[in-house]
Amino acid sequence: MTDTAEASEPARPDSPTTRVLLILSIVIAAGLPSFAIGRITAPASSGGTAAHCVDVKKSEHELKDVKVSANDTAAIQQVVRNVMNLVIQNPDCYSPALRAQAQTTLDQLTQNANAAAVANAAESIRECADGVGFGC
Repeated sequence: MTDTAEASEPARPDSPTTRVLLILSIVIAAGLPSFAIGRITAPASSGGTAAHCVDVKKSEHELKDVKVSANDTAAIQQVVRNVMNLVIQNPDCYSPALRAQAQTTLDQLTQNANAAAVANAAESIRECADGVGFGC
């Protein structure tokens, strides 16, 4: 009677190596379907990104080559805005650090433009109050 009870018990691994291999096999067996599903559902690489980035870099150089007067602050800022927007709108062509710098630059330009607009508005209000403003 005791022989049949012992024979029906599952075999247990005796050595630590056997246990590690068993655990590793279970982990691999559990992870393979997830990996396979991810590979199957991933979008195919068309190779278009490299060609796209070449076009983007060409556009960047064209924007940087725009001739503006050194005294024309508005034109210089517009060129900078255009280049920074190009960087931000093409994340597959630029590093995260460069995109972050471009966003910071755009934010700073916007903040400066807003401050200048407020200063101009305040000056216009003062001129109107003094009766010397145009269109008051």
